[in-house]
Formats: sequence, C-alpha cells, structure tokens
Amino acid sequence: MVSPLILVVDDQPAVRRLVQEVFHQAGYRVLTAANGEQALALTAAELPDLAILDVRMPVMGGVETLRRLQQLEPDLPVLMMTAVGDDAQVREALDLGARQALTKPFDVFRLRDLVRSLLEG
Repeated sequence: MVSPLILVVDDQPAVRRLVQEVFHQAGYRVLTAANGEQALALTAAELPDLAILDVRMPVMGGVETLRRLQQLEPDLPVLMMTAVGDDAQVREALDLGARQALTKPFDVFRLRDLVRSLLEG
C-alpha cells in the first residue's frame, strides 16, 4: 500500500521543512511548494491525498489555491494554516470547503493528529 501524499504549501521555508519532517517521520510522502502556482504545477503529476495551505502567500494565496485544487478534486481534504488576523480569509476558505484551520505558531503534534483524522475521514 502506498502511503498518503500530503501537499504542504507555505512561503516560509522553515515551516515547509518542519512540516515535511514531521510527516516524513510519520510515514507519509510529502510534496512542498512556496506558493499556489508551484502547488498546482506539482499536482499536475500526482494529486495529493490532503493539502495544507498557508492563507497568505505571494503569487497565489491559499484561498485561490484552494479554489483551483477543488476544481481538480472537489473532495480533497484541505487544512488551512493562518497567522493571527486572517479571520476573513479563513472564514472564506472554510465556506469554500476547507476542513480545518490551524493558527501559527502551531503544535506539530496537533497538526499531525488533524491530518491523520482528515485522512481517515
């Protein structure tokens, strides 16, 4: 059985590396991207089983990335990561179908548990 593929999209390299390491250690495959355009290019080759999107990113933000990913796979579980003060964008993302939102800085164990829960349905 192939382990689930998680797409991590965040413009902060340290956040991408941290999340990638957490999920590699938990046995998941991980793709990382610095913005929504990169994320969509990566998903052209293989659609992830779950996406973790930062709300605020250059080039293409998290809400627009969510919209585009949903066009490819309407049932894709998406978890939004946000800084304090992004409430309107988080509400919009949740209204569009994101399953959860997590405020930065976040507990990596909570993130891992949320992802596990979302993947299990």
